[in-house]
Order: sequence, then C-alpha cells, then structure tokens
Amino acid sequence: MKKICVAFVLILLTVTASYAQIGVGARSIAMGGAFVAIANDVTAAYYNPAGAAKIGAISGKLSLGGSANNLDQMTAAIGNPSKFLQDNFNKNVSFNGNLDGIVGFASNKFGLAAVVQGALDMTKPAGSVSPSGNGTVTEDITLTLAHSFDVPGLSVPYFSLGSIDVGINAKYIIGQMYSEAPTGVTNFSETIANASGTAFDIGAAANLTSMVKAGIVFRNIVGSENWSGTTTTKKIDPLTGQVSIVTAGTPFSQDNARTPVTAIGAALDVPGTGLLTALEIDSAAGSSVTRLGVEYPLIPMLLKIRGGYVTGTGTAMWTSGLGITFPIFELNIAYGSNTNTNSNFAVIDLISMGI
Repeated sequence: MKKICVAFVLILLTVTASYAQIGVGARSIAMGGAFVAIANDVTAAYYNPAGAAKIGAISGKLSLGGSANNLDQMTAAIGNPSKFLQDNFNKNVSFNGNLDGIVGFASNKFGLAAVVQGALDMTKPAGSVSPSGNGTVTEDITLTLAHSFDVPGLSVPYFSLGSIDVGINAKYIIGQMYSEAPTGVTNFSETIANASGTAFDIGAAANLTSMVKAGIVFRNIVGSENWSGTTTTKKIDPLTGQVSIVTAGTPFSQDNARTPVTAIGAALDVPGTGLLTALEIDSAAGSSVTRLGVEYPLIPMLLKIRGGYVTGTGTAMWTSGLGITFPIFELNIAYGSNTNTNSNFAVIDLISMGI
C-alpha cells in the first residue's frame, strides 16, 4: 500500500494540469476563463492563437495552480498507510485533485509554450484494502503562429473592422498515466502507460470598435493521442502492506480522439472607467459552459482586481483574483470555488514580464 500511495504522490507533485473547465493563467482564471477575446500573451497557446498577433515585446509566463477534495484523507494515507487501512477498512474513502500550469514565451506573432493538463482521483471501497485510482497528465508542447490582415472599408451595422487577426496552435502531445482498479479483496490491477499525439487549434479575433473586441476559436479541430503501456495484476498483504506480482504485465495500445471545443466571446472596455468586462460561451460534446469576467484597475498602473463566474453542465464556479504590476513583471493570483463539487482552487503566475 505504501508503494501505491507514494506512486500517487509522485504523480500529484509532478503534474501540472488545467483545472477542469477553467483554463490556465491566473489572470484569465480570475476572470472565469472568459479570455477568448482578450488573450494577448503566452496564454494564447491555450485560449486563442489569434491573440498572439497583438504581442509585440518578448513576454514570458510561468503559472501554476491546483485544487483538491478530501486532502486530509490523502495526507493521512501517505503519512501512515497501515494505520489508515486499519482505521478505514470498513469505510469508503476517496480523494482527488487537479493541478494546472503553463510555461512559455511569445513575441511578434509567435509563441512557444507547454500547456500541461492532468488530474488525480483515488477511492477505496469499504471492506477492501485495494484502492481504485487514476492519475493522468498530458503536456501540450504548443507552437503558436498569428497574423493580422487589413480589411479596410469592411463594416457591418454599428461596427467597423480595420483588421482581423488569425492564428493557429500546433500541439505535440506527451502523456503519462498510472491507474489502479481492485480485482478482489487484496488483489488489484495496475496500469502504466505513455502517450503521444498531435492536435491543432485555429482562431480569429478583431476589434469591432475602439471599445469592443470579439474572438472565436476552434480547439482540437484535428487531434488524437495514442496510449500504450502494460497492465499488471498485484496483491497487497493487509498486515505488512507489501505488494507482490500475481500476473506479469500485459501490453496494450489505444487511440483516443481529443474532444473538439468551440469558444466564442466578446470583451468591452467601459469608457472612462478602466473596467474590462468579458463574456464567453464554450461548447463541446453536446454541452456548453458560459463564462463571465471583469477586471478593474483599483490603483492605476499598480493593482487590478478581478472576478468571474462559470456556469454550465455540472459546473457552478465563482472566481476572483489580483494583479500587481512591478517595473518588469506582473504578479497575478486567482482563487475560486466550485459550488457543485465543494472544491476550492488557487493559481499564481510566478513570472509574467515584457521586454
């Protein structure tokens, strides 16, 4: 059992993955992920590649965040696995968590970033010492290219378009997975796998007026991952916690298609206030998510406050955050709560700077 817990801890400590249905980057997450019309930094690698067309100076970002449910149970299982099993043998036990992150740089309509996604989930049924769990992480190594096209004279009622920005994300996917499932009171199957694949996003954005921006992106228009690995049957000694192999590893290979996502949104700079508001609707696999976000310069050039709300299928989240501007970088912090799952999450941009 101790080896199993350690394996899951290693997954939890080493993965950085997008919080479900939110995104990456503390500024965008604090605004509920309503960023498809706003993304103009390294996060264009996730939200909308067209945003890279507005990047001038070199900018870099390193962002990390996460969430967890029943963290106390996970801590107890790691600290003393044998005692945890004895105390909870007749109980159902579960804990899960997510981490999110992005690291990269962008400059002059070009970007290169690693967008990392993953999750950890583990349960132990009552009357068993064999846990069931899954830890998965994927890293999208993303190349972003964007370009602006002048469209003089193009207009629609109430709007006039001077140019349209378009972009593409080309993603090379790397993945790792560890999974367990009980096959008896003391027996369980263990699966270890790695993945590789490719996926592409295309997006567009435009300033409809001096105050209104709009954007649209089609994520994973083409995308798949090939997972290959082995499944081994093992047995736990409930007295000592020692694990032994029952059946040697059986190889497998499986192709998984990435779920296409369409996101469309708009942002409004409220005249004379500095207030930025955003609305976005995402749709995927027959369900949709609506995002609302606001940003206000509480102290101009120094401190911004942010808030957001996300609602959709199985989702109801409130988000908030701060942005503190220093001479060569900006520190962003986000916090939120999912009222459907009673989980909290926090994100911090460790570095965000322009040269």
